[in-house]
Amino acid sequence: MEDFMIPQEKRAAVTRGLCEAFGVTEFEDIRMIKSLASSLVFRIVVRGSPFLLKISTRTSDPARHYSCMRAAAEAWSGATCLVH
Repeated sequence: MEDFMIPQEKRAAVTRGLCEAFGVTEFEDIRMIKSLASSLVFRIVVRGSPFLLKISTRTSDPARHYSCMRAAAEAWSGATCLVH
């Protein structure tokens, strides 16, 4: 994992999410798309396929934030969204 791009306090969660979603502990490539006040957005490649990785840096009401992200992702794609 490219440690310098993922905040130290989020690395364990990213590793756990990769393992649960894809059965791997590292991605093949990472590129920052956007750095916002409340999140970091990356394009990652796992098993040869590109995915979007959004890391929330919010500290206020993360449960509400993640439930909104899950609802938006499922409504947009019709697929189940794994959110950590």
